[in-house]
Amino acid sequence: MAKKNAVFETSSSGSGDTYAKTWTAIKSRRSVTCDSAKIPQPTRILIYHHGVNAKVGDAAAIQNATEDEKLDAMQKVINALYAGEWRGEREPSDQDLIDAILETNKKFTREKVTEDLRKMSTAEKSVLRVEKSIKTILDRNLEMAAKKSTIDPAALLKKFIHG
Repeated sequence: MAKKNAVFETSSSGSGDTYAKTWTAIKSRRSVTCDSAKIPQPTRILIYHHGVNAKVGDAAAIQNATEDEKLDAMQKVINALYAGEWRGEREPSDQDLIDAILETNKKFTREKVTEDLRKMSTAEKSVLRVEKSIKTILDRNLEMAAKKSTIDPAALLKKFIHG
C-alpha cells in the first residue's frame, strides 16, 4: 500500500546481476523501469559506489558523536553487509546515554565515556539506563524532544489502534 502522500509505487524483479526496478505513477499509472542488465558494467560500478557510499555513510549521521563513534557505526553496517544482512541489527544509539552520563559527572570526557560504553554489553547498558539519576535525565531529554516535535501523538497512536 502506498503512503498517503506518495507519488509512485515501486516494484522490483530479478536477482543477482539481473534486477529491474519499476516506478509507477499512482495517478496516471505511467511507469518507468530501470533494468540492470541494460546498464553497461562501468556504469553499474558507479551505481554501486553511489549506493555503498549512501548506505555506509548514513550510519555516520549521528549528532554529537565522536569520529570513533561514527566509524564504529559505519563498521557495524559494513559487517552486516558482509554477513548478507541489508538492514543489520539495529542497536539503540548510545548518544542519549553518553549525554546523560556526562551530565551526571562533568569530570569525564565524551571520548572516555564512549570508550567505556563500547566495552559494555547491551544488558549492562540497559542497567545504566534505568539507574535513577540517568533515567531521570533520559526521560527529561526524551520529553523535551517530544515537545519540540510537530508530530501529533494522537494521530500516531491511531495507526496502531485502528490499523
